[in-house]
Amino acid sequence: LTEPHEESLSKYIGNLSDTKVLATDDHIDKEFPLHSTDNLNTCCPISPPLDHCETSEVQPGAVRVSGNGNTEEPLRMVSESTIPEMYPVEATLVDDEVSQRSNPRFNALVQAIDVQVIKNRRRMIIAIFIAFLAVVAVVIGLYFGLSDTTSTPPIQNTTSPPTPRKPTLDKLNEEKVLRCGVPNKIGFSSIDVTTGDTVGFEVDLCKAVAAAVFGGRGNDYEIKLVFISSSNRFEALANGMVDVIMRTTTHTLARDIYHDESREGFTFSIPYLYDGLGFGGETFFLKCAENVMSGEPSSMGCDKMRICADKATTHIDILKRRIPNKNIVELSTDVLAVGLVNGVCNTIAGEMSEISSDTVKSAGYNGTYEVGTITISKEPLAIVTRDGDNEWSDFVDWVLRSLLFAEQEGITQNAANKLNQTDAFGPEYVDMFINAIGAVGNYGEMYDRHLKGILPRHGLNLLNKGDSGLMYSHPFGSIEKVGPGPVVGGVINDMMKRENLRCGISRRDGFGEYDGSEWSGLDVDYCRALSASIFGDSEKVEFVEVESPIEIETILKNGEVDVIAGVSPNIEMDSSAGLFFSVPYFFEESSYDSRALATSQDDDQWSAFVYWVVSCTFYAEEESITRVTQNEMPLVESFGSDFVRMFRDAISAVGNYEEMYIRNVNSTIPRDGRNMLNFDPVARTAVGAQHFPLPIHQ
Repeated sequence: LTEPHEESLSKYIGNLSDTKVLATDDHIDKEFPLHSTDNLNTCCPISPPLDHCETSEVQPGAVRVSGNGNTEEPLRMVSESTIPEMYPVEATLVDDEVSQRSNPRFNALVQAIDVQVIKNRRRMIIAIFIAFLAVVAVVIGLYFGLSDTTSTPPIQNTTSPPTPRKPTLDKLNEEKVLRCGVPNKIGFSSIDVTTGDTVGFEVDLCKAVAAAVFGGRGNDYEIKLVFISSSNRFEALANGMVDVIMRTTTHTLARDIYHDESREGFTFSIPYLYDGLGFGGETFFLKCAENVMSGEPSSMGCDKMRICADKATTHIDILKRRIPNKNIVELSTDVLAVGLVNGVCNTIAGEMSEISSDTVKSAGYNGTYEVGTITISKEPLAIVTRDGDNEWSDFVDWVLRSLLFAEQEGITQNAANKLNQTDAFGPEYVDMFINAIGAVGNYGEMYDRHLKGILPRHGLNLLNKGDSGLMYSHPFGSIEKVGPGPVVGGVINDMMKRENLRCGISRRDGFGEYDGSEWSGLDVDYCRALSASIFGDSEKVEFVEVESPIEIETILKNGEVDVIAGVSPNIEMDSSAGLFFSVPYFFEESSYDSRALATSQDDDQWSAFVYWVVSCTFYAEEESITRVTQNEMPLVESFGSDFVRMFRDAISAVGNYEEMYIRNVNSTIPRDGRNMLNFDPVARTAVGAQHFPLPIHQ
C-alpha cells in the first residue's frame, strides 16, 4: 500500500493500522480486513468482529448447518478445535479478479490502489529472455540432431478417452464435504451484510444437493462455497477444486464438447434459470446499443458509446457480430458496474439478472442508470459437472428436477415429507428428495426468496402447463473453435470404421412405420438426420426393430444399436439403466410421456452429438431455415474437421422440425401445445413457460 492512498482509504476502512491488503501488480488478488498480526497465515476476518484469532485459514464466514442444511447464526470463533459440533459453510476466494468482492470497501480499493512492482517486472523480463534462449538452443539441437530420413507420423483426427477419476459420490461419502463453485453475485451467491452469511439462489441449490447426499445419514458434513469467476470456473471443476459448478453458466454446444483451457467437455443439467443478454447504462447510450442490435439506424453521438462486457463469457461473441470492436470494452471481471464507476464505459451488457439497478448500485455506481427492455440472446443457465461422472451428474440433475416437481405438486419446505421415497440411486438415498426440499423448499420458494426483486419471474421461468410450446434450442456458443475428433474406441469412431449407423426403432403410426421395404416416421427421420450428420448420407443407417422396452438397456449396452429413437425419459431409465437422453422432440398431450433419442451414458461425446443434432432441428425452424436453405445453418468445428457440415447435412436430409412434423405426424396428431416452438421468430423471443418437471418416482 503506497502512502498517498492511505488518506483516501481511511474514510472507507477506518484505522489502517489494523488492516492488511494483499495486492499484485495489475489487480487486488485478495482483500481481507485483518486483526493486527505479523503472520498472515494466522489471521481472521474482522467481519463479524472476533475477539481472538485461532484458525490457520482465512475463512470469510462460517455458519452452523442443521440436519436439513439450513444455516443459523454466524460463528464467533472459527477454530474447528473449539466448535466440534458445528459445520461451517466456508467461502474461499480462488478468483484472480477484482470482481470477487462486491462490498463498497473493496470497490474503494479498486479505485484507490496502484501498486508498482517494477523490480518484479524486470526479473520477469530477464527470466523470459533466458527461457527464450533455452528454447532456441533446444530447437537448433533438434534440427541438427535429426537425420533427413526421420519422418513425422500423421496426425490422427482422434482423441484418447479421459483418464478415469474416482466417482464424485464415492468421494463425497468418504470426505463428507461438498464443494460448490459459486459466483459473487447478488441474488445468486453473495454475503448478507447484516448477518455475514453467504446467501442466494445458487447457494440454496448447493444446500439442496448436499442435503440429498448427506441428509439421510446424519449431520456430519460440510458445505464449502468456493467463489469462482467466469474465467476460471471450468478449470476449477476440471482440477477437482470444486465438485460442481452452480455459477450462472450457460449451456452451449461448445462447452458441452470441449473447453479450450481445461481441454475437456462437461455435462449440464436441465436449466434452472432462463436469462438473456441485455443492456443497462446511461439512457442515450443504452438506446444506441439496443438500436444497433435491432438493426435500426444509429443516432448522432452513438459513436461515443462504450459497452463493457465480461471477456470470459459468450456475450463478447454475440456483441462482436453486430457492434464495432471500437465500441466494446472487454473487462476481466464480471462485476460490470466497475466499468461504469471507473468511467471506461457508459453502457454494460450482461444477463438481465446481473445488470439490475440494485446490482449496479451495490457495486458503488450512483450515476444515471436505466435497464433496457430487450434481450438479444438465450442464456439457459445449468448446473455443470464433469464428463464421465455419470451417476453424480444424474444425481444433481434429479435433485434440481425434484425442486421443480415439488412446486408443481404444491409441496413446500414444511410439507417435504409428502414426497415419495425413491430407490433410483440406491437404498442409502431413498430420502434424497425429501431432504432436498426440506433444506431449501421448492423451486418457487427459492425464487421468491432470492430472485424475485432482481429478475421478476415470468415467461421461460414459469412451469409449463401444456398451453405453450417446449421446442426451444439452446445456443451453440463458439463452435468455430476446432475440437477433438472421435474418441478412440468410441461410438463415432466405430461407426466410421463400419460405415453405418445402427438405430433402434419401435412401431407406431407417424413415428415408426414399415411398409415391408422401408421405414418412415418422425423417429426414423431423426435416425436419418444422424446418419447425414456423420456420413453426409442419410441412407447409411441400419434400422433395428425394438419390440419391448425391456430390450432398450440391453441392446444399447451390448452395442447392438448406437441409438434408440422414441424413448420416453424418466428417472429409472436415466439413473438405473444408465441412459442419456436428447432433448425431447415430441410430447404426449395428457401425460408426462415424451419421445427422445436414447444413448448409453458410457460415451459422452456420442451422447452430446445426438443431443445437438436434435436441437439443431428446432434452431432451423426458429431461424426459418429449410431443406432448401440448409446452407444457412452454421458450420460446426467442435467435433473435429470431419463433421463441419453436420447441421447442414442434417437439415438437408430431413428439414427443420416443422417440416418433419408436418410430413410424419400432423395428419394424425395436429401440432399444438408443447409440440410448438417456444419462440416467436418475429419478436425474436420466447413466448411461454419452459420448465417441465418430470415425476421423481418410478
